[in-house]
Amino acid sequence: MSNIEKEWMKREQKLFSPAELLGIMFEAMSSLPRMKKGKISQTFKERLMLAVTEVNGCPMCSYFHVEQALKSGLNDEQIKKLLVGSLDHVPDEEVKALLFAQHYAEKRGKPDKGIYEGFKEDYKESHKEIMAAIRIIMFGNCLGIPFGSLKERLKGQKSDSRSNLAYELMVVFMFVFLTLPVFLLSIFAMPFK
Repeated sequence: MSNIEKEWMKREQKLFSPAELLGIMFEAMSSLPRMKKGKISQTFKERLMLAVTEVNGCPMCSYFHVEQALKSGLNDEQIKKLLVGSLDHVPDEEVKALLFAQHYAEKRGKPDKGIYEGFKEDYKESHKEIMAAIRIIMFGNCLGIPFGSLKERLKGQKSDSRSNLAYELMVVFMFVFLTLPVFLLSIFAMPFK
C-alpha cells in the first residue's frame, strides 16, 4: 500500500449510504451522453477527476486517474498538488470549476444552490460536460472505495478503515443488480432533466 493510500485511510470523509449511492448512480448514468461532447479538454477532465477523488479519498480511482492524467499531459508536480487539494498550478479559467468539483464532492453530490448557479453562469457553454465528469467520478469513487477495500481484504491486507465487509458486499450487490435498471431509468428521465 502506497503512502498516499495510507494517508487517505486517515481521512474523515464518510462512505456513501445506499440512498446516496443510488442518487449518485442515477446522476452519473444520466450524464454519460454529455461526457464526450468535446467542450473541455481531456486534461481538464482529469483535473476534475483528481479533485473529486482527492475529496472522497478513493485510492483505486486515484491510481487510475493519475495514469490518465499523465497521458493527458499533466506532469508529476501538477498531479501531486491536485492529490493534496492544491489548485495553485491550475489555469485560471479552470479554477472555479475545480473549486466547484471539490464543493460538490464535499457536499456528497448536493451542492449549495447559489454555488451551483454561479458555476453554471461561469461555464455557460461547458457546464454540462463538466458536471458529467464530476458526476461520473463521484460514482466511480462510490464504487472504488469499497471495491478497493474488498480487494485488499481478500488479499489479507489492511483495508480502508471506513469500510467493512458487509458494506463492501452491499455495494457489490447494488452495482450488479441495480446499475442496468438505474441506467434504463436515467435514459427515460433524460428529456425531463
